[in-house]
Amino acid sequence: MNKRCGATGSVNIEFERQRTLVFKTLWLCGLIALGLGAGTAIAQPVSPHGAAGAASGVADIPAGAASIRGRVVHESDSSAVAGVPIVLYSLSPDGTPGLRGMVSADDGTFAFEKVAGDASIVYLVGARYREVPFGIRMSFEPGETERKVELTIGEPTTDNSAARIAEVLIRVDQGCDGLLIKESHSLENTGDLVIYVPEAERAGRAPILRVPVPAGATHLESTVGDSLDWDGQTISYWGPLRPGREELEFAYGLPAGAPGGETAIEIEHDFPSGVGRVRVFSHESGPTLSSPAGGSQLEAGLPIVLDGVSHSVLEASDLAAGAAFTLRAELRPIAGVSDAIVGEESRIWLDLDGAALTVDEQHQLSVSGSEPLTSASGAPLLCFALDPRAEELQFSNDTLALGLSRDPSGAVAVRGPIPAGASPFALRYRIPVDSDVVPFVREFPFEISLLSILISDTGLVIETPDLHRRRPVRTEDRKYLYLEAFGVKPSAKVRLSIEPFDIHRPMPQWASAGIALMAGLFAIGFLTVPLRGVATASTESLPTYFAEERQSVLSSLRSLEDDFETGKLSQADYAELRQQLRATAVNLLALERDNASRDSAQDSSQGKDVEIAAAAARACGACKAELAPDAIFCSKCGTRVSEESPSAGNSA
Repeated sequence: MNKRCGATGSVNIEFERQRTLVFKTLWLCGLIALGLGAGTAIAQPVSPHGAAGAASGVADIPAGAASIRGRVVHESDSSAVAGVPIVLYSLSPDGTPGLRGMVSADDGTFAFEKVAGDASIVYLVGARYREVPFGIRMSFEPGETERKVELTIGEPTTDNSAARIAEVLIRVDQGCDGLLIKESHSLENTGDLVIYVPEAERAGRAPILRVPVPAGATHLESTVGDSLDWDGQTISYWGPLRPGREELEFAYGLPAGAPGGETAIEIEHDFPSGVGRVRVFSHESGPTLSSPAGGSQLEAGLPIVLDGVSHSVLEASDLAAGAAFTLRAELRPIAGVSDAIVGEESRIWLDLDGAALTVDEQHQLSVSGSEPLTSASGAPLLCFALDPRAEELQFSNDTLALGLSRDPSGAVAVRGPIPAGASPFALRYRIPVDSDVVPFVREFPFEISLLSILISDTGLVIETPDLHRRRPVRTEDRKYLYLEAFGVKPSAKVRLSIEPFDIHRPMPQWASAGIALMAGLFAIGFLTVPLRGVATASTESLPTYFAEERQSVLSSLRSLEDDFETGKLSQADYAELRQQLRATAVNLLALERDNASRDSAQDSSQGKDVEIAAAAARACGACKAELAPDAIFCSKCGTRVSEESPSAGNSA
């Protein structure tokens, strides 16, 4: 409601947040009710546990010993209305919603049993009749266990001649890359019927409200669902508009252009239907507003006080149909706060499926000093740039307490206050996938000491110039590829690309080594059977041949260790291939010894090779775990390996 404060000479205006919540809920109720069906003979829940809520992804109403009973009546003669889908919506003090649905009986009655009678829970009983939502907001009194309500519905009309715009409030705030505009239109219905034009009847009709949006506007947001259309240039509102006065709110962004460019934005605003009064305001330390010459002039008006803070006002009255004005908004520099905030640790979890990349981000923010960071003008303290395709953005409750919202630029705006010390910051979103190679780029508004990115490994190839690899991380049901970076600077880009593994691509080194190993084992078995029983002049070259093959196997062992350390191999694959390569090295050494007597000139070389093969079969002196040929530390217990570590077996 608007209230004049004559003592201070200012106007104190509160946007009707509770009413906005109610109407958002009503439309939710209406959308759900469409799927519930009608004409049921008795009042009955759609399901004993609230299928309406389940279908919408909202939990059931909080359980308790109370009940809400009511009756649906028509406003014309108070007669009962049967077969009307009814929903009960609840909002707990912590912001948790609940939903349950049923259909009114033949006598118009309905009942919601076993609901919580907590006085702190707000309930809304809603119905949708002839595509128009109706509702009653209520709460239980302390100790009350039953409430009775009467839900009045009425016939809508498509005749909007009784509608007019009484007043328009336009709030101008600074956003991440320009302006954030919030418009509140006070619509008046002087008739006796609800005005609503169904979607199927809108062709060729005039809407209740038509507002041309300033050129360049982006990311329109509203609370009225499919009753507000936007074609990129004009907003059209089709109702419902009940008798009396109601507020219609929507918001959009106006970008400032290239960074470092113009700091002023000119806004052309038209009013095809005319308006009784227009007031444009901004925070006293926000964008500076002025009215250039031309069109209807805006003049200085009484300041508006919101939450105890004064906002400067420009206003005009009695604008005729077709009137327009020009508004100039001068942006002010936003004091940087990145020096006061450090990201102690950040983790990003990525999960790629065929349709989208799901991103879960968890940041630990730390504010230096003992005072919280606040934004006097409401301008963002921080802006988290996201992929412009990001959708289904969700925040945790702790994160919402930091004053988060989606900026028209697509970024996440943090307006604070951000308390001193550590604060969690978590969000989730999805990025649609439209190609085989999925790029992922992130930058942050503050320095991050440690950044970890974990990618659910479903057979992926990861390329990145900005992170280094660590060993994969395993959970009970999944393996994650693990990337890491230290000291990520503000606005520095962290880039990676994700691509599903293609069986036709060139094989990695470890896979080639495995195939070569199998082929080598087959060849050795094939060749050595006849050679053991037949001595010819050609056997004089066998020791050299075996030595070269063994050196190749030892080289493959070293490559295997490298691939395991860099996360290209799982523990199971690494252990299996390593065992096979070690066994081959020992077999080659035995074959070389069997033929050593054929060429005494190879004695010194053979002794050296025995040491190498023995090294491949060493064991840790502390935990007896098998050691890599060139290991310095035990991979299991971390003990430093001495050169005299005992062998794992009698491989000699």
